[in-house]
Amino acid sequence: MTGWEEFHFLTDFVLEHSSGDHTSLTLYDQHGGTTRFANNQIVQNVDTRRGSLAVTVAFGRRHGTATTTDFTAGAVQDTLKR
Repeated sequence: MTGWEEFHFLTDFVLEHSSGDHTSLTLYDQHGGTTRFANNQIVQNVDTRRGSLAVTVAFGRRHGTATTTDFTAGAVQDTLKR
């Protein structure tokens, strides 16, 4: 994730395009790393960061949740359609 600005953009985008009675967003940001050693030296250092967006939309008593790891406008719109 790039920061607070991206979260606000995603929130505004989803709420503008949602046609449900109620809409809930959950944004996950996971950070992890791995270091491999051989012969008392670091041979590989991997740093990963993954984000995902879960959107729950309710229509009356029915509700559904869809998730995505792609934060482009098209992917977020497809997630809302699902």
